[in-house]
Amino acid sequence: MGFFKHFHYTNKSLAELQGEFEKLELDLKEIIANATQDEGDDEYDPCEDMTWQELLQRNSSINWRLLLSGYDMELGDVVTTNDLPAMEKVENYLNASDQRLLFLYSLTRFINHLQNHPHNIVGKGSSSFDCLRHMRKIFPLTMNYVYDKVYYNHERRSLSDPIINSVFEKLKQQFSLDLDNNQMHLTPESVQYLKNKLAALQLNIGNLPHNVSEEFYTEFISDLNVTGQQSFYRNHLEAVRHFFRHHRLLASPSKFSPVWYSFNLHMPDFWDNIDSTAYYFSRANYIVLPFAYLQLPFYDHQFWPSLLYGDLANTLGHELIHAFDTEFIYYDYAGNYNEDIPMAAINNPNFQANRQCLEREPTKFLSERIADISGTRLALRTFVKDPLFLRHNGKLFFLQFAQFFCGSTDKETFAKQDNSHDSDSERLNYTLAHLPEFAEVFQCPRDSPMNPKEKCRLW
Repeated sequence: MGFFKHFHYTNKSLAELQGEFEKLELDLKEIIANATQDEGDDEYDPCEDMTWQELLQRNSSINWRLLLSGYDMELGDVVTTNDLPAMEKVENYLNASDQRLLFLYSLTRFINHLQNHPHNIVGKGSSSFDCLRHMRKIFPLTMNYVYDKVYYNHERRSLSDPIINSVFEKLKQQFSLDLDNNQMHLTPESVQYLKNKLAALQLNIGNLPHNVSEEFYTEFISDLNVTGQQSFYRNHLEAVRHFFRHHRLLASPSKFSPVWYSFNLHMPDFWDNIDSTAYYFSRANYIVLPFAYLQLPFYDHQFWPSLLYGDLANTLGHELIHAFDTEFIYYDYAGNYNEDIPMAAINNPNFQANRQCLEREPTKFLSERIADISGTRLALRTFVKDPLFLRHNGKLFFLQFAQFFCGSTDKETFAKQDNSHDSDSERLNYTLAHLPEFAEVFQCPRDSPMNPKEKCRLW
């Protein structure tokens, strides 16, 4: 309220504003709920894709040009609308409402958002780490570019990239051999589909766009209007505007489409770990290996092979297997969604038997369990060709693998921080318990928790 009083925005009390805000929210919720009920069809899907030109030609009370005036829309751009009739009713309600109230409500919501932002350097301290974290969230592409120039420079990249790419290619070669062996007895058509996808699978080290010049980055930040004379909140709003404007420009069919699917521009509200751990991007069929991962204790280009394969190969193997798990197998070599051939593979009795084995111990995250076990098995098969070598070097491999899962967070806290994985200890113990090589190296008794009689895997 002090903020509003200082700028003479209103003389109303906090209680008065709160009551008006609550009524506004209730009215809007009722409009949306009634709009959905008016359709009278449980199968009704309010989402619709159309080009910008088609949206402009729609008979609608909404002035789309004015609403999206901050974006350089092109006629061929694809727009997704969510329940146009409801949006028009909302617009009519807002047009008839007190505009001062709407201003105060919007300003209040924005200030609350900024104050509760996990990387708000005003409210939660302005240490160098907090500032860096905030910059990485709001300027992911720019920060990756700076990191590439300052830290992961030409010299470091020339030493590191060949090693990483070599491990990645060896993993692909091994998995190709596994597909040729075809232990699940998939149809030739299914095997060929999987091999085509594997052959096209790429690796992006650092998550920077491919084949762009220095002018690309200069143009990217040319309209960024952030200055030290403005407040953090004003600069944050400008950064958000800049991000979403360029997010649309990068996806434009006529401008930057050749680079759009060569990297992944993270949304500002993505999970914090998305820019520090590797992940598979199904729509473009490549693996992102972030710069933040390429540091001790996870990786160094001078690592012994046991350490290199214990973490890097496991990480890349995990993401490689994601391309062939029960969720992403539907995306083909070019990132297009398919059903018929992948469904034939999934319905294969041996595929189903392997899947059911993995589900006997309940988990909400089957695809992660598949990637954990099959990715580690792939790293092991790629690394170890001689059983005697494993016997003498396996402990170091498994210790390096286990180090990746080290953490002090309890299960309940972990679940709040990460809603896409089982806890680290659950993942580690389950994975190792289903690897016969682990039981052999550490001499685990038969039928013990870390050496059960039945061992599960998908690939």
